[in-house]
Amino acid sequence: MYDVNVCCGGIQGLWTANVLAEKKKKVLLLEQEAHGLSRITRYSYSDPHHAQLMPEAFQRWDALEKRSKLELFV
Repeated sequence: MYDVNVCCGGIQGLWTANVLAEKKKKVLLLEQEAHGLSRITRYSYSDPHHAQLMPEAFQRWDALEKRSKLELFV
């Protein structure tokens, strides 16, 4: 039914789902919590790998805002 399941809808999970969808993959995004319209987005993580991903993630979100003409971060 889906090509890929992505667990967690934070900035990295959402971006992963977005990139896969752009590649024409059928994506299921799973989120455990009902966060409403707000999420915490940060550069610091206890896992160095996640912290290293954040500068590129923010650059890509900025590009998505420009393409979509929507304000995603307030």
